Amino acid sequence: MTKSSRRKNHKSITLLFILLCTLVQCKKKISIDPQTFSSWFIDPSEKFDPCFNSITKEIADTLIETIRKKSRTGIFVETLYDTANTSYSLGVRTPGHLKADTSYPLIIYLHGGTGTKVNTKGEKAFEMLSPLADSMQLFLASPSASATTRWWDPSGMSRILQTLRFMTLHYRIDNSKVFLAGVSDGATGCWATANLMNGPFAGFFAISGYGGMLPMTGMQLYPENLMQRPIYNVNAGHDRLYPLEIVNRFLQYMIESGVQVTSKIYPEQDHGFDYREQEFGTLCNYIRTWSKPVFNGINFRFVSNFPNFPDNIFQWSITNQTGATCNIYSNQDTISVNIKGLQSLIFRSPVPGNRFWVKIDQMPPRKISPYMPDNLEYLQLIKHSCFPEFSTVNLLKLKL
Repeated sequence: MTKSSRRKNHKSITLLFILLCTLVQCKKKISIDPQTFSSWFIDPSEKFDPCFNSITKEIADTLIETIRKKSRTGIFVETLYDTANTSYSLGVRTPGHLKADTSYPLIIYLHGGTGTKVNTKGEKAFEMLSPLADSMQLFLASPSASATTRWWDPSGMSRILQTLRFMTLHYRIDNSKVFLAGVSDGATGCWATANLMNGPFAGFFAISGYGGMLPMTGMQLYPENLMQRPIYNVNAGHDRLYPLEIVNRFLQYMIESGVQVTSKIYPEQDHGFDYREQEFGTLCNYIRTWSKPVFNGINFRFVSNFPNFPDNIFQWSITNQTGATCNIYSNQDTISVNIKGLQSLIFRSPVPGNRFWVKIDQMPPRKISPYMPDNLEYLQLIKHSCFPEFSTVNLLKLKL
């Protein structure tokens, strides 16, 4: 054997050894334990271990069921870590008796007074709404914000989504009955979430806040996004932070723009929620009657540098950071897709079927089949959707 042949043979053996080691390492990781799966699902980062590719839907369902069986009940505080790896407190209250075959509504509550350095204000913040849990079976969860992580900042909005993933992973949450409520700064956070992340929510309860301040923080408001969910907005007549004249002018503009705003004023009250006893009946009624709307189309404007979680769009690639939009609707047997600034997207069809006629912008309609994601992409989709019970029915993938 020549020296060159020996060198090639040695190189081949080395590459084979590296490949075998990699396979052995991945084989070890294939047997993912519930804690590893839980950490990955809740972690706000997009880091993804390629060895997760071996986790099928069946394996994921088994892991989720194991996690739920061991989940705590009652009232407790959980510590989570955000996008900057900063720890913050999450307060949780579960229903008194959980039935294994029943899913329950969830209210995520956003506290006010975010201008502090502490990341623990959410520990007991949910107690503001505890009387709701005394009168109906539901979950309450309250994350923490701070001066560097306000609810309308990308990092604060990520904490809202992280809270939702924590709750849906550990408990059977009714995905048609997830609500966001907030007082003062928390109310402004509700408007921010309705603007950019309305997809997982059925409606918003914004109390003693002012959504009109968001453009001053760098977030442009878009009525086409806001109009997709109902917003119950409550303010007080003696509120010195947000005078009624300014608030009413903003709300009138929103209503004239098509946003589903129901407004209530307490003329003799101050800033805060001291009048909450008078509001619990109304809130209970909205929780019972509001549900995530039946899907019949998509109309969304993406906003760069913020989390975007539109309804029924689960993955996308943006080419125009300043003006990406997507409008999808059904016209008899054809799905019309009008997009700007997007290169690809995975979305759910507004009409059922085994084959779909899709018309993209001014192009002729073409027939495409439902998209079936592989194991790795399925896991990415359930994490993005924030619901482990994510359905792949009627998914379509477009590359433009």
